[in-house]
Amino acid sequence: MCAFRPTIKEKAGDELDYRGLDETVEQVWRTMNQLLQASTFYLAASDKVSTIMLKVHNRKEALLDEGVILPYEHSYCSLLMEGSMEALMIGNVSEHHLTSAKPLTTALKNCSFIGVPVTLGDGRIFGTLCALDDSSSRVFDDKDAVLLSSMSALIGYAVEWDLLQGELQLMKELAARARESVEQANAEKSLYLKMISHGIRTPLNGVIGMTSLLQDTDLSEEQQDYARIVQLSGEELMVFLNDVVDLAEIEAGTMLLDHLPFDLYGCVDDIMDRFAGQLTGNGIRLESRISPHMPAALFGDQARICQILVMAVGNALKYTTKGIISLSIEPGESNVSEHEMELLIRVGGTHTRIPTEKIELLLHNFAALSFSHRGTDQAALGLEWVISRRLVEMMNGRIWVDISEEQGTTLYFSIKVDTS
Repeated sequence: MCAFRPTIKEKAGDELDYRGLDETVEQVWRTMNQLLQASTFYLAASDKVSTIMLKVHNRKEALLDEGVILPYEHSYCSLLMEGSMEALMIGNVSEHHLTSAKPLTTALKNCSFIGVPVTLGDGRIFGTLCALDDSSSRVFDDKDAVLLSSMSALIGYAVEWDLLQGELQLMKELAARARESVEQANAEKSLYLKMISHGIRTPLNGVIGMTSLLQDTDLSEEQQDYARIVQLSGEELMVFLNDVVDLAEIEAGTMLLDHLPFDLYGCVDDIMDRFAGQLTGNGIRLESRISPHMPAALFGDQARICQILVMAVGNALKYTTKGIISLSIEPGESNVSEHEMELLIRVGGTHTRIPTEKIELLLHNFAALSFSHRGTDQAALGLEWVISRRLVEMMNGRIWVDISEEQGTTLYFSIKVDTS
């Protein structure tokens, strides 16, 4: 048996590089040239319909030509494949009963022959590895059969490797097509949702506007309540529509972030004003702090940053029973370059208790979550959490949560913004 494996060559660091069929066959020919007396070596591949002389090495006179295709039954390959032989050795193909009548023998005349099957790992026979000698006096023996069997095993490894490489390439191509198909479907879905949203927003804006005007007319107290409920419901529906379109754009990869100068102080002031009315009489105080070390000029998408802050503060307020809710923004520890910095945003309170399922929406993939334990309305309203997470990711940031009995629930966001 051969003590080496031509299909593998060692590289530095014990990394192995598998060789393909062409390189393996060339090394097999070199080995057989040294160890086996024969005029011609050949590797034949067969599908039981036809046989092709896949690789041919003639040492002297050309007994066979590479690339020749024979009908399966005309080739010696069929004898090995049909007879399930480990090896076939014939002293003179012109005189042997298995080969004398085959058309190939007419061309070879008085040659001696030896052949072994090339078997793949799953038991399939790929073809045969054979040797011919132009002298009928040459008698191949068991030692030659062992050598050929060793070489055929190596060729079998190389064939399987090439097949696997072909399957891998096909899988990559299929995956690329599937990815393109998904991206196209997401883009079409985003466009469709935009069109639907536009069709709904237009009359909805009319409903909200007219309801606001209606509340300024002479209505009874009960009618005022009805009109206010209609307006609030319309505004909530508008927020939900915006969230659906935002998420569709993010999933489709069509959402683009602005790169404009923005006023961080103005953004925080707007948020404080927005929630001031909800603090009246409920024993909760909202505080904000921006680090004095914050650069004067920041560039990014102010609307999307404010959207993240509104989600965080709004939900902290929703799940806080008393005490202080604080919003703080300061430079983060990871400053990538002189033109880019990290903003660290912290939102929380000592009596803030955000439910676990909401935190899951903020930290994990929306599609992977189960809403079996939540109502449909809660699942739908959770879109703002998912959108905030994706926006943070688009800004090369991250989110984490700190939960403790003493400190309550604290949300942390880090995002990257430019300083010039």
